[in-house]
Amino acid sequence: MPSSHGAEKIIPWHDRLWLMVLRILPHHGLSRLIMIIAWTPGFWVRWLIGAYIRGYSIKLEEAESSRKKNYKTLDGLFTRRLKENARPLCTEPNTLMSPCDGRITQIGNVADGTLLQVKKQKLRLGPLLGAVGGGDANHQGDEYASTYAKFCIIYLAPRDCHRVFMPVDGSLQKMIHVPGRLFPVSSRLSNMMANVHQRNERVVCLFETALGRMAIVLVGAMNVGTIETSWHGIVAPAWRAKTSLHYRRHRPMVHLKRGEELGCFHLGSSVIVLLENERLVWNPAYPAGKKLRLGAELASIANREEQKREQGGETPIT
Repeated sequence: MPSSHGAEKIIPWHDRLWLMVLRILPHHGLSRLIMIIAWTPGFWVRWLIGAYIRGYSIKLEEAESSRKKNYKTLDGLFTRRLKENARPLCTEPNTLMSPCDGRITQIGNVADGTLLQVKKQKLRLGPLLGAVGGGDANHQGDEYASTYAKFCIIYLAPRDCHRVFMPVDGSLQKMIHVPGRLFPVSSRLSNMMANVHQRNERVVCLFETALGRMAIVLVGAMNVGTIETSWHGIVAPAWRAKTSLHYRRHRPMVHLKRGEELGCFHLGSSVIVLLENERLVWNPAYPAGKKLRLGAELASIANREEQKREQGGETPIT
C-alpha cells in the first residue's frame, strides 16, 4: 500500500509545509471553536452570513427560508432545509438515488476489500468501517470488507445543502462511531495524504435495504465538529473510543423510506456509499469529478449485458 510519505516526496514545498501544519493543529479544539462561532447569534452574524452566501454562491431560493435575515446563525445557514420540490427524487424501481448534493470524488468497484483512491492510493474497508486492534474487531473488519462490491465518495462543498437522505428504502442494523482526526477531505489533500477518510472521525450506518446491504459513512472534516443522525441526534464528537449501537435486537428498529432524512453535518464533509449488490451499475452520467444533486439516479440494477460493460467501473480523478 502506498504510504503518505511516498506521496509527500513529489509535492511542492509549500504544500508540504501546509500538510505539516495540518498534522500538528489541534483539530477537535479548533473545530469546537469554529462551531461555537457558527452556533452563536449576534449583530455581526448578518454580515458573515451575507459574505458566505456571496462567496460560495449559495442559492437561498432553493431553501425553505429564502430570506437571508431569517438565518440567525451561520450553522442555521449550513443546515438549511430545502423546499419540498427543490430536488426531484428518483423513484424508479431498482434504482439508488444520490443521498445528498455534492461532487463525486471517487467511484467504482471494491477489489479485495479496498477502494482505489486518487494517485492509486488504497483505502481498506475494514478500518474504514470500524475495525481496530485485533481479535473480534479484525474479524468483523474482514467480514465488512468482503460484504461490499461498489463504492462512491461524495464531497459536500460549503455551498451544498449539508443534509443527507436515504437513497433507498432500508432498515438500520448498526451504527458505529469511530473517533479520529479532522483533516480536510478535499481532493487537494487526498492527493498528498493516503487514507484521509480512514484517519478522520466518522459515523458508520449499516442498513438492510431493498437492494441489498448498504453502508452510509458520514465522514467528519476540518471545522466539522458535529455529525448527527435523524434517529440518534448528535453522535460525534463523543468519547474518544469506538462505540457500536445495534438496532436489530437491543434498540427500536429504525426504518427509513427513500428520501427521508438520514442525518446532517454542521458545516461540510464527505459521504461514502457502499453497496453489496454486484448487479448495481453506476450511472455513467455521473463519473468521478462530476457534480450531482440530491435525488439524482446514482445507480440501478443492470442486466447481465450491462453488468459486463460496466464491470471496470469509473476511473478515479488524479
